[in-house]
Amino acid sequence: MSFFLGVATVVFTIKGLGGSLNSVLSTVGLSEYHGPIVAAVIGLLMLVFFIRNQKGNGPPNILLTHKQRVSVGVLALLVIIGAITVRVRALEVMPVDVKRADMIPTVQSQIVDFLEGNNPYSPRTLQEGHTVPRYYLPIIWLTYTPLYVLGIDIRYLNIAAQVILYLLLLDCFLRKGQFARFGFRVSVIVFIALLAMHAFSKQAIREVTDTQTGPFWLFYCLFLWAMSRQSNQLSFIFLSLVVLCRHAACLLFLPLALYFAKSDRKKLASMSFHFILIACVVLLPFFQYWRNLWEGIAFYSSTTNQTSVEQMMGLFGLAGPLKKLGLLFLQKPLQLSGTLYALWAVLFSMTDPLGTVALGGVAYLTVILFVGTPFHYLYAEPLILSVFLLVRPSLRRDPSAGASG
Repeated sequence: MSFFLGVATVVFTIKGLGGSLNSVLSTVGLSEYHGPIVAAVIGLLMLVFFIRNQKGNGPPNILLTHKQRVSVGVLALLVIIGAITVRVRALEVMPVDVKRADMIPTVQSQIVDFLEGNNPYSPRTLQEGHTVPRYYLPIIWLTYTPLYVLGIDIRYLNIAAQVILYLLLLDCFLRKGQFARFGFRVSVIVFIALLAMHAFSKQAIREVTDTQTGPFWLFYCLFLWAMSRQSNQLSFIFLSLVVLCRHAACLLFLPLALYFAKSDRKKLASMSFHFILIACVVLLPFFQYWRNLWEGIAFYSSTTNQTSVEQMMGLFGLAGPLKKLGLLFLQKPLQLSGTLYALWAVLFSMTDPLGTVALGGVAYLTVILFVGTPFHYLYAEPLILSVFLLVRPSLRRDPSAGASG
């Protein structure tokens, strides 16, 4: 059952965010509610899937033969080559344009000001006359900076992040062997189909051409992969980088921190040490702009009074319907509910480290669902988590897991 739920979650999220349901809803006169309806279904599917995965380990892994591994690798490589080709072409025909989306131009402006010794966090009027607030945390634009310095379109980092995601998913599947109760051939067909569906989806290609999600994609999928490899040091490094990409990302890891506080305080100390060290290295050079650095956190809170109902209803979230119904006072409690549930589940139910990562998805998703202006790219991390939970191999039992029951 969990497998089918996972497939449904991944498929609907990819198709829903890509706009495939527009015509269907228009036919029945619900085009105005496209965003909220898609968000509600995505949220329901993801929340149920994440909650079902909080216990962590699934069926035992199956050892594949060399021939089977090669066959899966070749099929996946063909999909990846096709994905790279499509994305490179998309960059060629869709140059950076602030009129289409202001995320990449904003990142570029932060890079330019940083290199010129100016404040990368003050509001900036771009050449096109478009004024943008700038609150992306340093890891976002610093990760793009080497490409900019080399004169390369910084969006190639987005391509690299997605390709690395596909390769890490392939590694997970090769260790997993097959999906529950399915033979090798059927499992490979499902895996390659899901890989291809994402690789050639409008949603994923739009992530490459218009958004600044590359660093977040990259570090979060590396974190999940390191967790699946049970490499604590690597996972703590990538965890720190994810949190330093986006203000709300700490919600993804609060349940894991509580789990270690409960079962293995040495790991909690190690996780904390890595984060503090990396945060100091990344943030201290910009400490003089600390007020600007934290402005972006208001984006995730209940401050939606300046956003019109029409704009909120046109995006992928549920704050719009709340405002339209006069129930906006429920926004913050609903955002908080996922975090409270996740922490309660860690304290009072059986889980393991990877299971707490699923609970982190619950905490993060409930906030995103009720953001005032929830753009499609905010669902990138819950989608990555959904795919990893579906494809992940079973872990060796963590000796500390017994303490969490």
